[in-house]
Amino acid sequence: MLKLKNIILFFVLLLTISSIKAQYIKAGLRFNYINYNLASNNNSVNINFSNLNNSSIIINDIEKTNLNILFTPELFIKYDFKNYLFIELSSQYNSATIYYNSIISEEYLDKNNNIVKKEDNNIIESDLKLITPSIKIGFRLLKTKLIRPTLFAGISMPIKLDYKVNENTILLLPESYDIVNNSLNTLNKTYYAYKAGIEFQVYNFMFGALVSKNISDINNSGLYYNSFSTIEIYFAYNFINLSTVKKQNE
Repeated sequence: MLKLKNIILFFVLLLTISSIKAQYIKAGLRFNYINYNLASNNNSVNINFSNLNNSSIIINDIEKTNLNILFTPELFIKYDFKNYLFIELSSQYNSATIYYNSIISEEYLDKNNNIVKKEDNNIIESDLKLITPSIKIGFRLLKTKLIRPTLFAGISMPIKLDYKVNENTILLLPESYDIVNNSLNTLNKTYYAYKAGIEFQVYNFMFGALVSKNISDINNSGLYYNSFSTIEIYFAYNFINLSTVKKQNE
């Protein structure tokens, strides 16, 4: 954790310097296509309800969960130095639905006091909402060309705004909802991730791709997901370009 704090302090220092020495300050909007990958060290989870007719839910195939999200918006501010180095602050909002394959079983006594066991296959849905602030450093390789490739890297801090199981996808008694929701809601409120990628700029238009993966624990209980990674493809546009140096051409 000490190393992580040092990294954050390093980026904050660069941002402070950039706000003073930057030759251009730019702002824009980015739209992302994101593929989320949630990985777990457990392939199944058994949730028991001892007070609900000996009911249980076995959630299967959670070893890897892929989610695709289109057109996720992201606001950014860039501090440019001589058109080849920049520091960027951004904030991205994400909303995704996670699907869990599950087997729901119930045991109860019938009118003749015989034990009856009932099982149903089911898909449980849960909604996850995140906001992800990030800071990145980029270096343009061909600053005088029409198409300017850029390499960049940075860190982000996804913040969980909400996690809620869709109660219409749970077929047990209504009392089971809170138990299921609390059992699956194991992602940390916040965690840290690295980002790295490549971007191509043509005038004020940008196209790029990046990868991201957590560098801190994402689970508050250690029972389910232990890895959260993304692959993103995006389109962006600078709608504000402010020069801080007189007669400075971009």
